[in-house]
Amino acid sequence: MSLTCGIPILVVIIDLDLPFQRCRALNNLSTMIAITSGLNTPPIRRLKRTWEQVNQRAISQFAACELTIDSSKTFAKYRHLMSSIEPPCVPFIGK
Repeated sequence: MSLTCGIPILVVIIDLDLPFQRCRALNNLSTMIAITSGLNTPPIRRLKRTWEQVNQRAISQFAACELTIDSSKTFAKYRHLMSSIEPPCVPFIGK
């Protein structure tokens, strides 16, 4: 697939091997959170037509990652995930 055919690069990045799923399988939470945070920036979120082209499987994986890093209850879901992971793990330390 050529990127010059009008398909935005965001669609290609998200659909390529579902990076959220790979990071989660490798227990690389730092990269998973970095990708999720980067895709949640306002300039990327405003690309409504582009997001409409992303397949539903990738959208559901992205939503699951968003829930994992939800800041409510002082990141309770992230802390629960960290306690259930079998080492080795690349945790998210912060900025």
